Amino acid sequence: MNKGISGLFILLQKPYRLCFVLTGLFLFFAGTSFHSSVLIRDYIETTGEVINLEETTELRQGNRELRYNYDLIWYADGEEYEKHFEKQLDAREEGEVTIWIRPDNRDAVFSNSAENYDAAYRFLGIAIVAGLAGMLFYGIERSNRYESRSQTIERLEDTKLYSILVFILSLIGAAMPFILEYQEFKNGEYINPILFDFSVACGVLAVGCLILFFHAKRKLKKYE
Repeated sequence: MNKGISGLFILLQKPYRLCFVLTGLFLFFAGTSFHSSVLIRDYIETTGEVINLEETTELRQGNRELRYNYDLIWYADGEEYEKHFEKQLDAREEGEVTIWIRPDNRDAVFSNSAENYDAAYRFLGIAIVAGLAGMLFYGIERSNRYESRSQTIERLEDTKLYSILVFILSLIGAAMPFILEYQEFKNGEYINPILFDFSVACGVLAVGCLILFFHAKRKLKKYE
């Protein structure tokens, strides 16, 4: 059996595993979207033009997938600027488009900061729902399954390990707004409120992981 198919079968056997995988995946999407929104927050709206659009195919795991190459040009201060896009998933029509450019005209993107913020919150919402569903499925399975002493110890050891790993990731997430906006923070200015919300959410998750860690540690003492 194909490794990918067998791995998916294992996930589907345990619905909570699939939910937790989705939680991690959408948390990653949320983090990258928040990061992108900060990077382009000073970009200026203008118009550009898509030219030299061409379709190409790429072989991935035996399947041919369609990709798009094109150039984007825009004008500022009487000069022409150009950016090349290669092997893009999304097709774009040639012609005039709305874009957002850096004040120094060294970069251009097709989405603005607000759109990335909205996407980040959607991803974060999906991650939370998937995480809650995973905990529900896990609780149902645990209530219907008898565990031997060795299995219980193994589960509690795993809980300690994963809670610490997530705790570390949560601390990084909580610190991210201050890392991204260090200069503003240093100057006594306000941190972006949406990034601050993200930091608080990560902080709450870190506290939850600590509680879970000490709970598992206390349970393990009973088996020593």
